[in-house]
Amino acid sequence: MEESRAADLLVKSAHRSLLPRFDFRAATYDYGANSPIAFGAVIGQILPQLHVPAPSVSHWQADWVVGGRVTFPLFDGGRRRGEIIAAEAQRRQAESAVLRTRLAISREVRTSQANLASDQQRVMSLEASVAQAQEALRLERLKYQAGRSEINFVLDAEAALLTNDSLLREARRAMQIDHLALDLSLGGIQSAIP
Repeated sequence: MEESRAADLLVKSAHRSLLPRFDFRAATYDYGANSPIAFGAVIGQILPQLHVPAPSVSHWQADWVVGGRVTFPLFDGGRRRGEIIAAEAQRRQAESAVLRTRLAISREVRTSQANLASDQQRVMSLEASVAQAQEALRLERLKYQAGRSEINFVLDAEAALLTNDSLLREARRAMQIDHLALDLSLGGIQSAIP
């Protein structure tokens, strides 16, 4: 954002360089000599009808100057136009960078939301699988106790239950990671990197 604002100001500055420039100057001078003559005295000698007061008798004389100046950029070989074009290109580049950043954030948020929704569905499916594996293990144990099944079937049911339980824990952990990724992409969590 700051780069975009800086580029806008650079474009304005480049456009303003085509405008006329006004300068105002004022200065005073003190000088000393054996017989200094003030500027007013010189003018009084040239134009006696102005009635300039007589010069002082001291060896120091003060003069003052006031003036204004207006400059126009008539010809610069295309330098100012080139600066304007370069500044506008830099502004477009900064705007493009801001848009890329916004699109990257939007993509990251949508990806995090999609991953979270997918993992939520996976957790629900695995919860149902764990419930079925628990019921299958319960039934196999009952059959084994009744003498209608072998221990291998009970062990297979326990292995299926442990596998589904492990997958469920993994899916829940992935869902927590997706929650954190979504919060981070939305700005709810500050990065620990300085």
